[in-house]
Amino acid sequence: KGGAFEKDWKIYHDALSIMFEKTTVQWMRNNTFEGKSYYDRLVLPQLGVNQQLGRYGSKPVGNSPELMPWDACLNQDAHEGARRHAVLSKSCLKRQGKTEDDRAFSMATPRLCSENYRRVMDPDPYIGVAPSAKRIVQDFDGVWIAMKIICDAKGCYVPGLAERTGRRYIKSATRGRHGGSRAKGDHEVFFWGKMKGLHK
Repeated sequence: KGGAFEKDWKIYHDALSIMFEKTTVQWMRNNTFEGKSYYDRLVLPQLGVNQQLGRYGSKPVGNSPELMPWDACLNQDAHEGARRHAVLSKSCLKRQGKTEDDRAFSMATPRLCSENYRRVMDPDPYIGVAPSAKRIVQDFDGVWIAMKIICDAKGCYVPGLAERTGRRYIKSATRGRHGGSRAKGDHEVFFWGKMKGLHK
């Protein structure tokens, strides 16, 4: 708010199925903000790109964490921030001989967990702490690096660009993987190398 693009902001996401489901698309078309529908604010393929791909013709394709800062690292920052606040709160209460404090962070129940995340991720920079502004900028800068790599490859799939390391990837490693294993490329080391020591 108050920035140069306050009224011209856009929304981008990769092919998240629920976001491009028919009823969701209809809702985005029917609801507006500042005179523009949410659907019109989406960054979508232009000039016939992807039209030959049938149902992907009017939407982005793929699971692309390298182009999605939240998917790449910022989700993890938020989870780490919430967990650390809960652990430190419990430790402080124990040292003070207390069991409760309205200011404490907790993950004990769904309600307290939700409150914890809302406080930690509050958009007010004087309240919210995770992810930090520095980390948000860092991850968005990483998107431009990934886009340059993809453009250099003329839009083709680039093996090793944002290898998956989360729980679903780990689970899939125990099953047979279609297509065999892939080796990480030099660009992956360049792109993610600066991300390694974030939570020391």
